[in-house]
Formats: sequence, C-alpha cells, structure tokens
Amino acid sequence: MDAEGGKSTKTGNVIMSSFSGNVNFSDFKQIQEDYGLNYKIDISVTTDFNGVKIGDFIKFNDITYEVRELIPFDTHNLIIGVKFGN
Repeated sequence: MDAEGGKSTKTGNVIMSSFSGNVNFSDFKQIQEDYGLNYKIDISVTTDFNGVKIGDFIKFNDITYEVRELIPFDTHNLIIGVKFGN
C-alpha cells in the first residue's frame, strides 16, 4: 500500500487496488502475544478492505511489506506485514 493505499503484486509494481486503513508501527508485542506470532512484525493495518491475501505486497511511505497474516478484528481485518527484501 502506498501513501494512498496502493497494493502491488509479486510480479512487479503494478497497483492492483487501493484501500484505506489505520497503520500502526507499535504494540507489536501485544499482537504477537494475542495471536501467537513468533516473528518480527514491521507493520499492522486495520481496514474493512477484503482484497488483500497472505503473500501479497503492500506499500506504505515507499517501503514494501509482505502480508504475513490476515486476522478478523471486530468489524475490520488486521493485516500483519514484514518488510520485504530485508
């Protein structure tokens, strides 16, 4: 997801769709404990958008993240991502 929420595919920088969400760069320890995740989290996004799949790439502020988890969260989805290429 870029600054406007664009999603890229694995085959290039083709924006497949855009969506809005609340981006978070903190509270990862709580997310890891709540959902039993044992890897480093770099971004979490809550959104009502349903067009993202595990393994997709999202871009925010010129940093690309790979989607690792999609967790239903209240009326939204919680997207968990890790920096791609690091």
